Amino acid sequence: MTNDPGTPRWTRMTGAARKARIVEATGAVIAEYGVQGASTSRIASTAGVSEKALYSHFESRTDMLIAAMDAVFEQAREETFVARRDQNVLEHLRNTHQSRRLSEGGFVYPLYEFFAAPPGAGLRQELRAQHEKSIKMLVDMVEEGKSEGLIRADIDSEQVAWDIMFVYWADDVAYLLGFDVSERTDIMAERLFREITAE
Repeated sequence: MTNDPGTPRWTRMTGAARKARIVEATGAVIAEYGVQGASTSRIASTAGVSEKALYSHFESRTDMLIAAMDAVFEQAREETFVARRDQNVLEHLRNTHQSRRLSEGGFVYPLYEFFAAPPGAGLRQELRAQHEKSIKMLVDMVEEGKSEGLIRADIDSEQVAWDIMFVYWADDVAYLLGFDVSERTDIMAERLFREITAE
């Protein structure tokens, strides 16, 4: 390794750090150009590596896309489902769509580019698996609320999880289209939570 200031910084990175940078760069390229426009040359340029270096970490472009998708879903789940902020489960569920809004598109743009990817992109199976994982997390949270006596015991937990996800999607799509409809989606969410709250 040289101390020449012109040497790219990535040459000093560990393999794991370089791989993480490639995943991050892939997400950024997808957010800007979509899945179809996420060429390996754009990914490499954004990551500050050669195209050859991409393939020392991933077998194919599809593997890069899937790794980026996994990272985007993990970020979305971390920001909305995981961080409780000292709230009970019902309060947390009430406020998660606001947390998504506060992300200011950080994961929303690439997330919806994945949803819009054509069937031939080879991402549908992984996309479905990631969505099912998110629904399962919501189901578990609803079940937790039931066990704590906060959520009605007679409701269908999976249906509630899907209803909550639809509120998130409405928020995200409105954000993507430039609408300021936070009050409208708050009303949607509050109507749902009034219906499921235990008396």
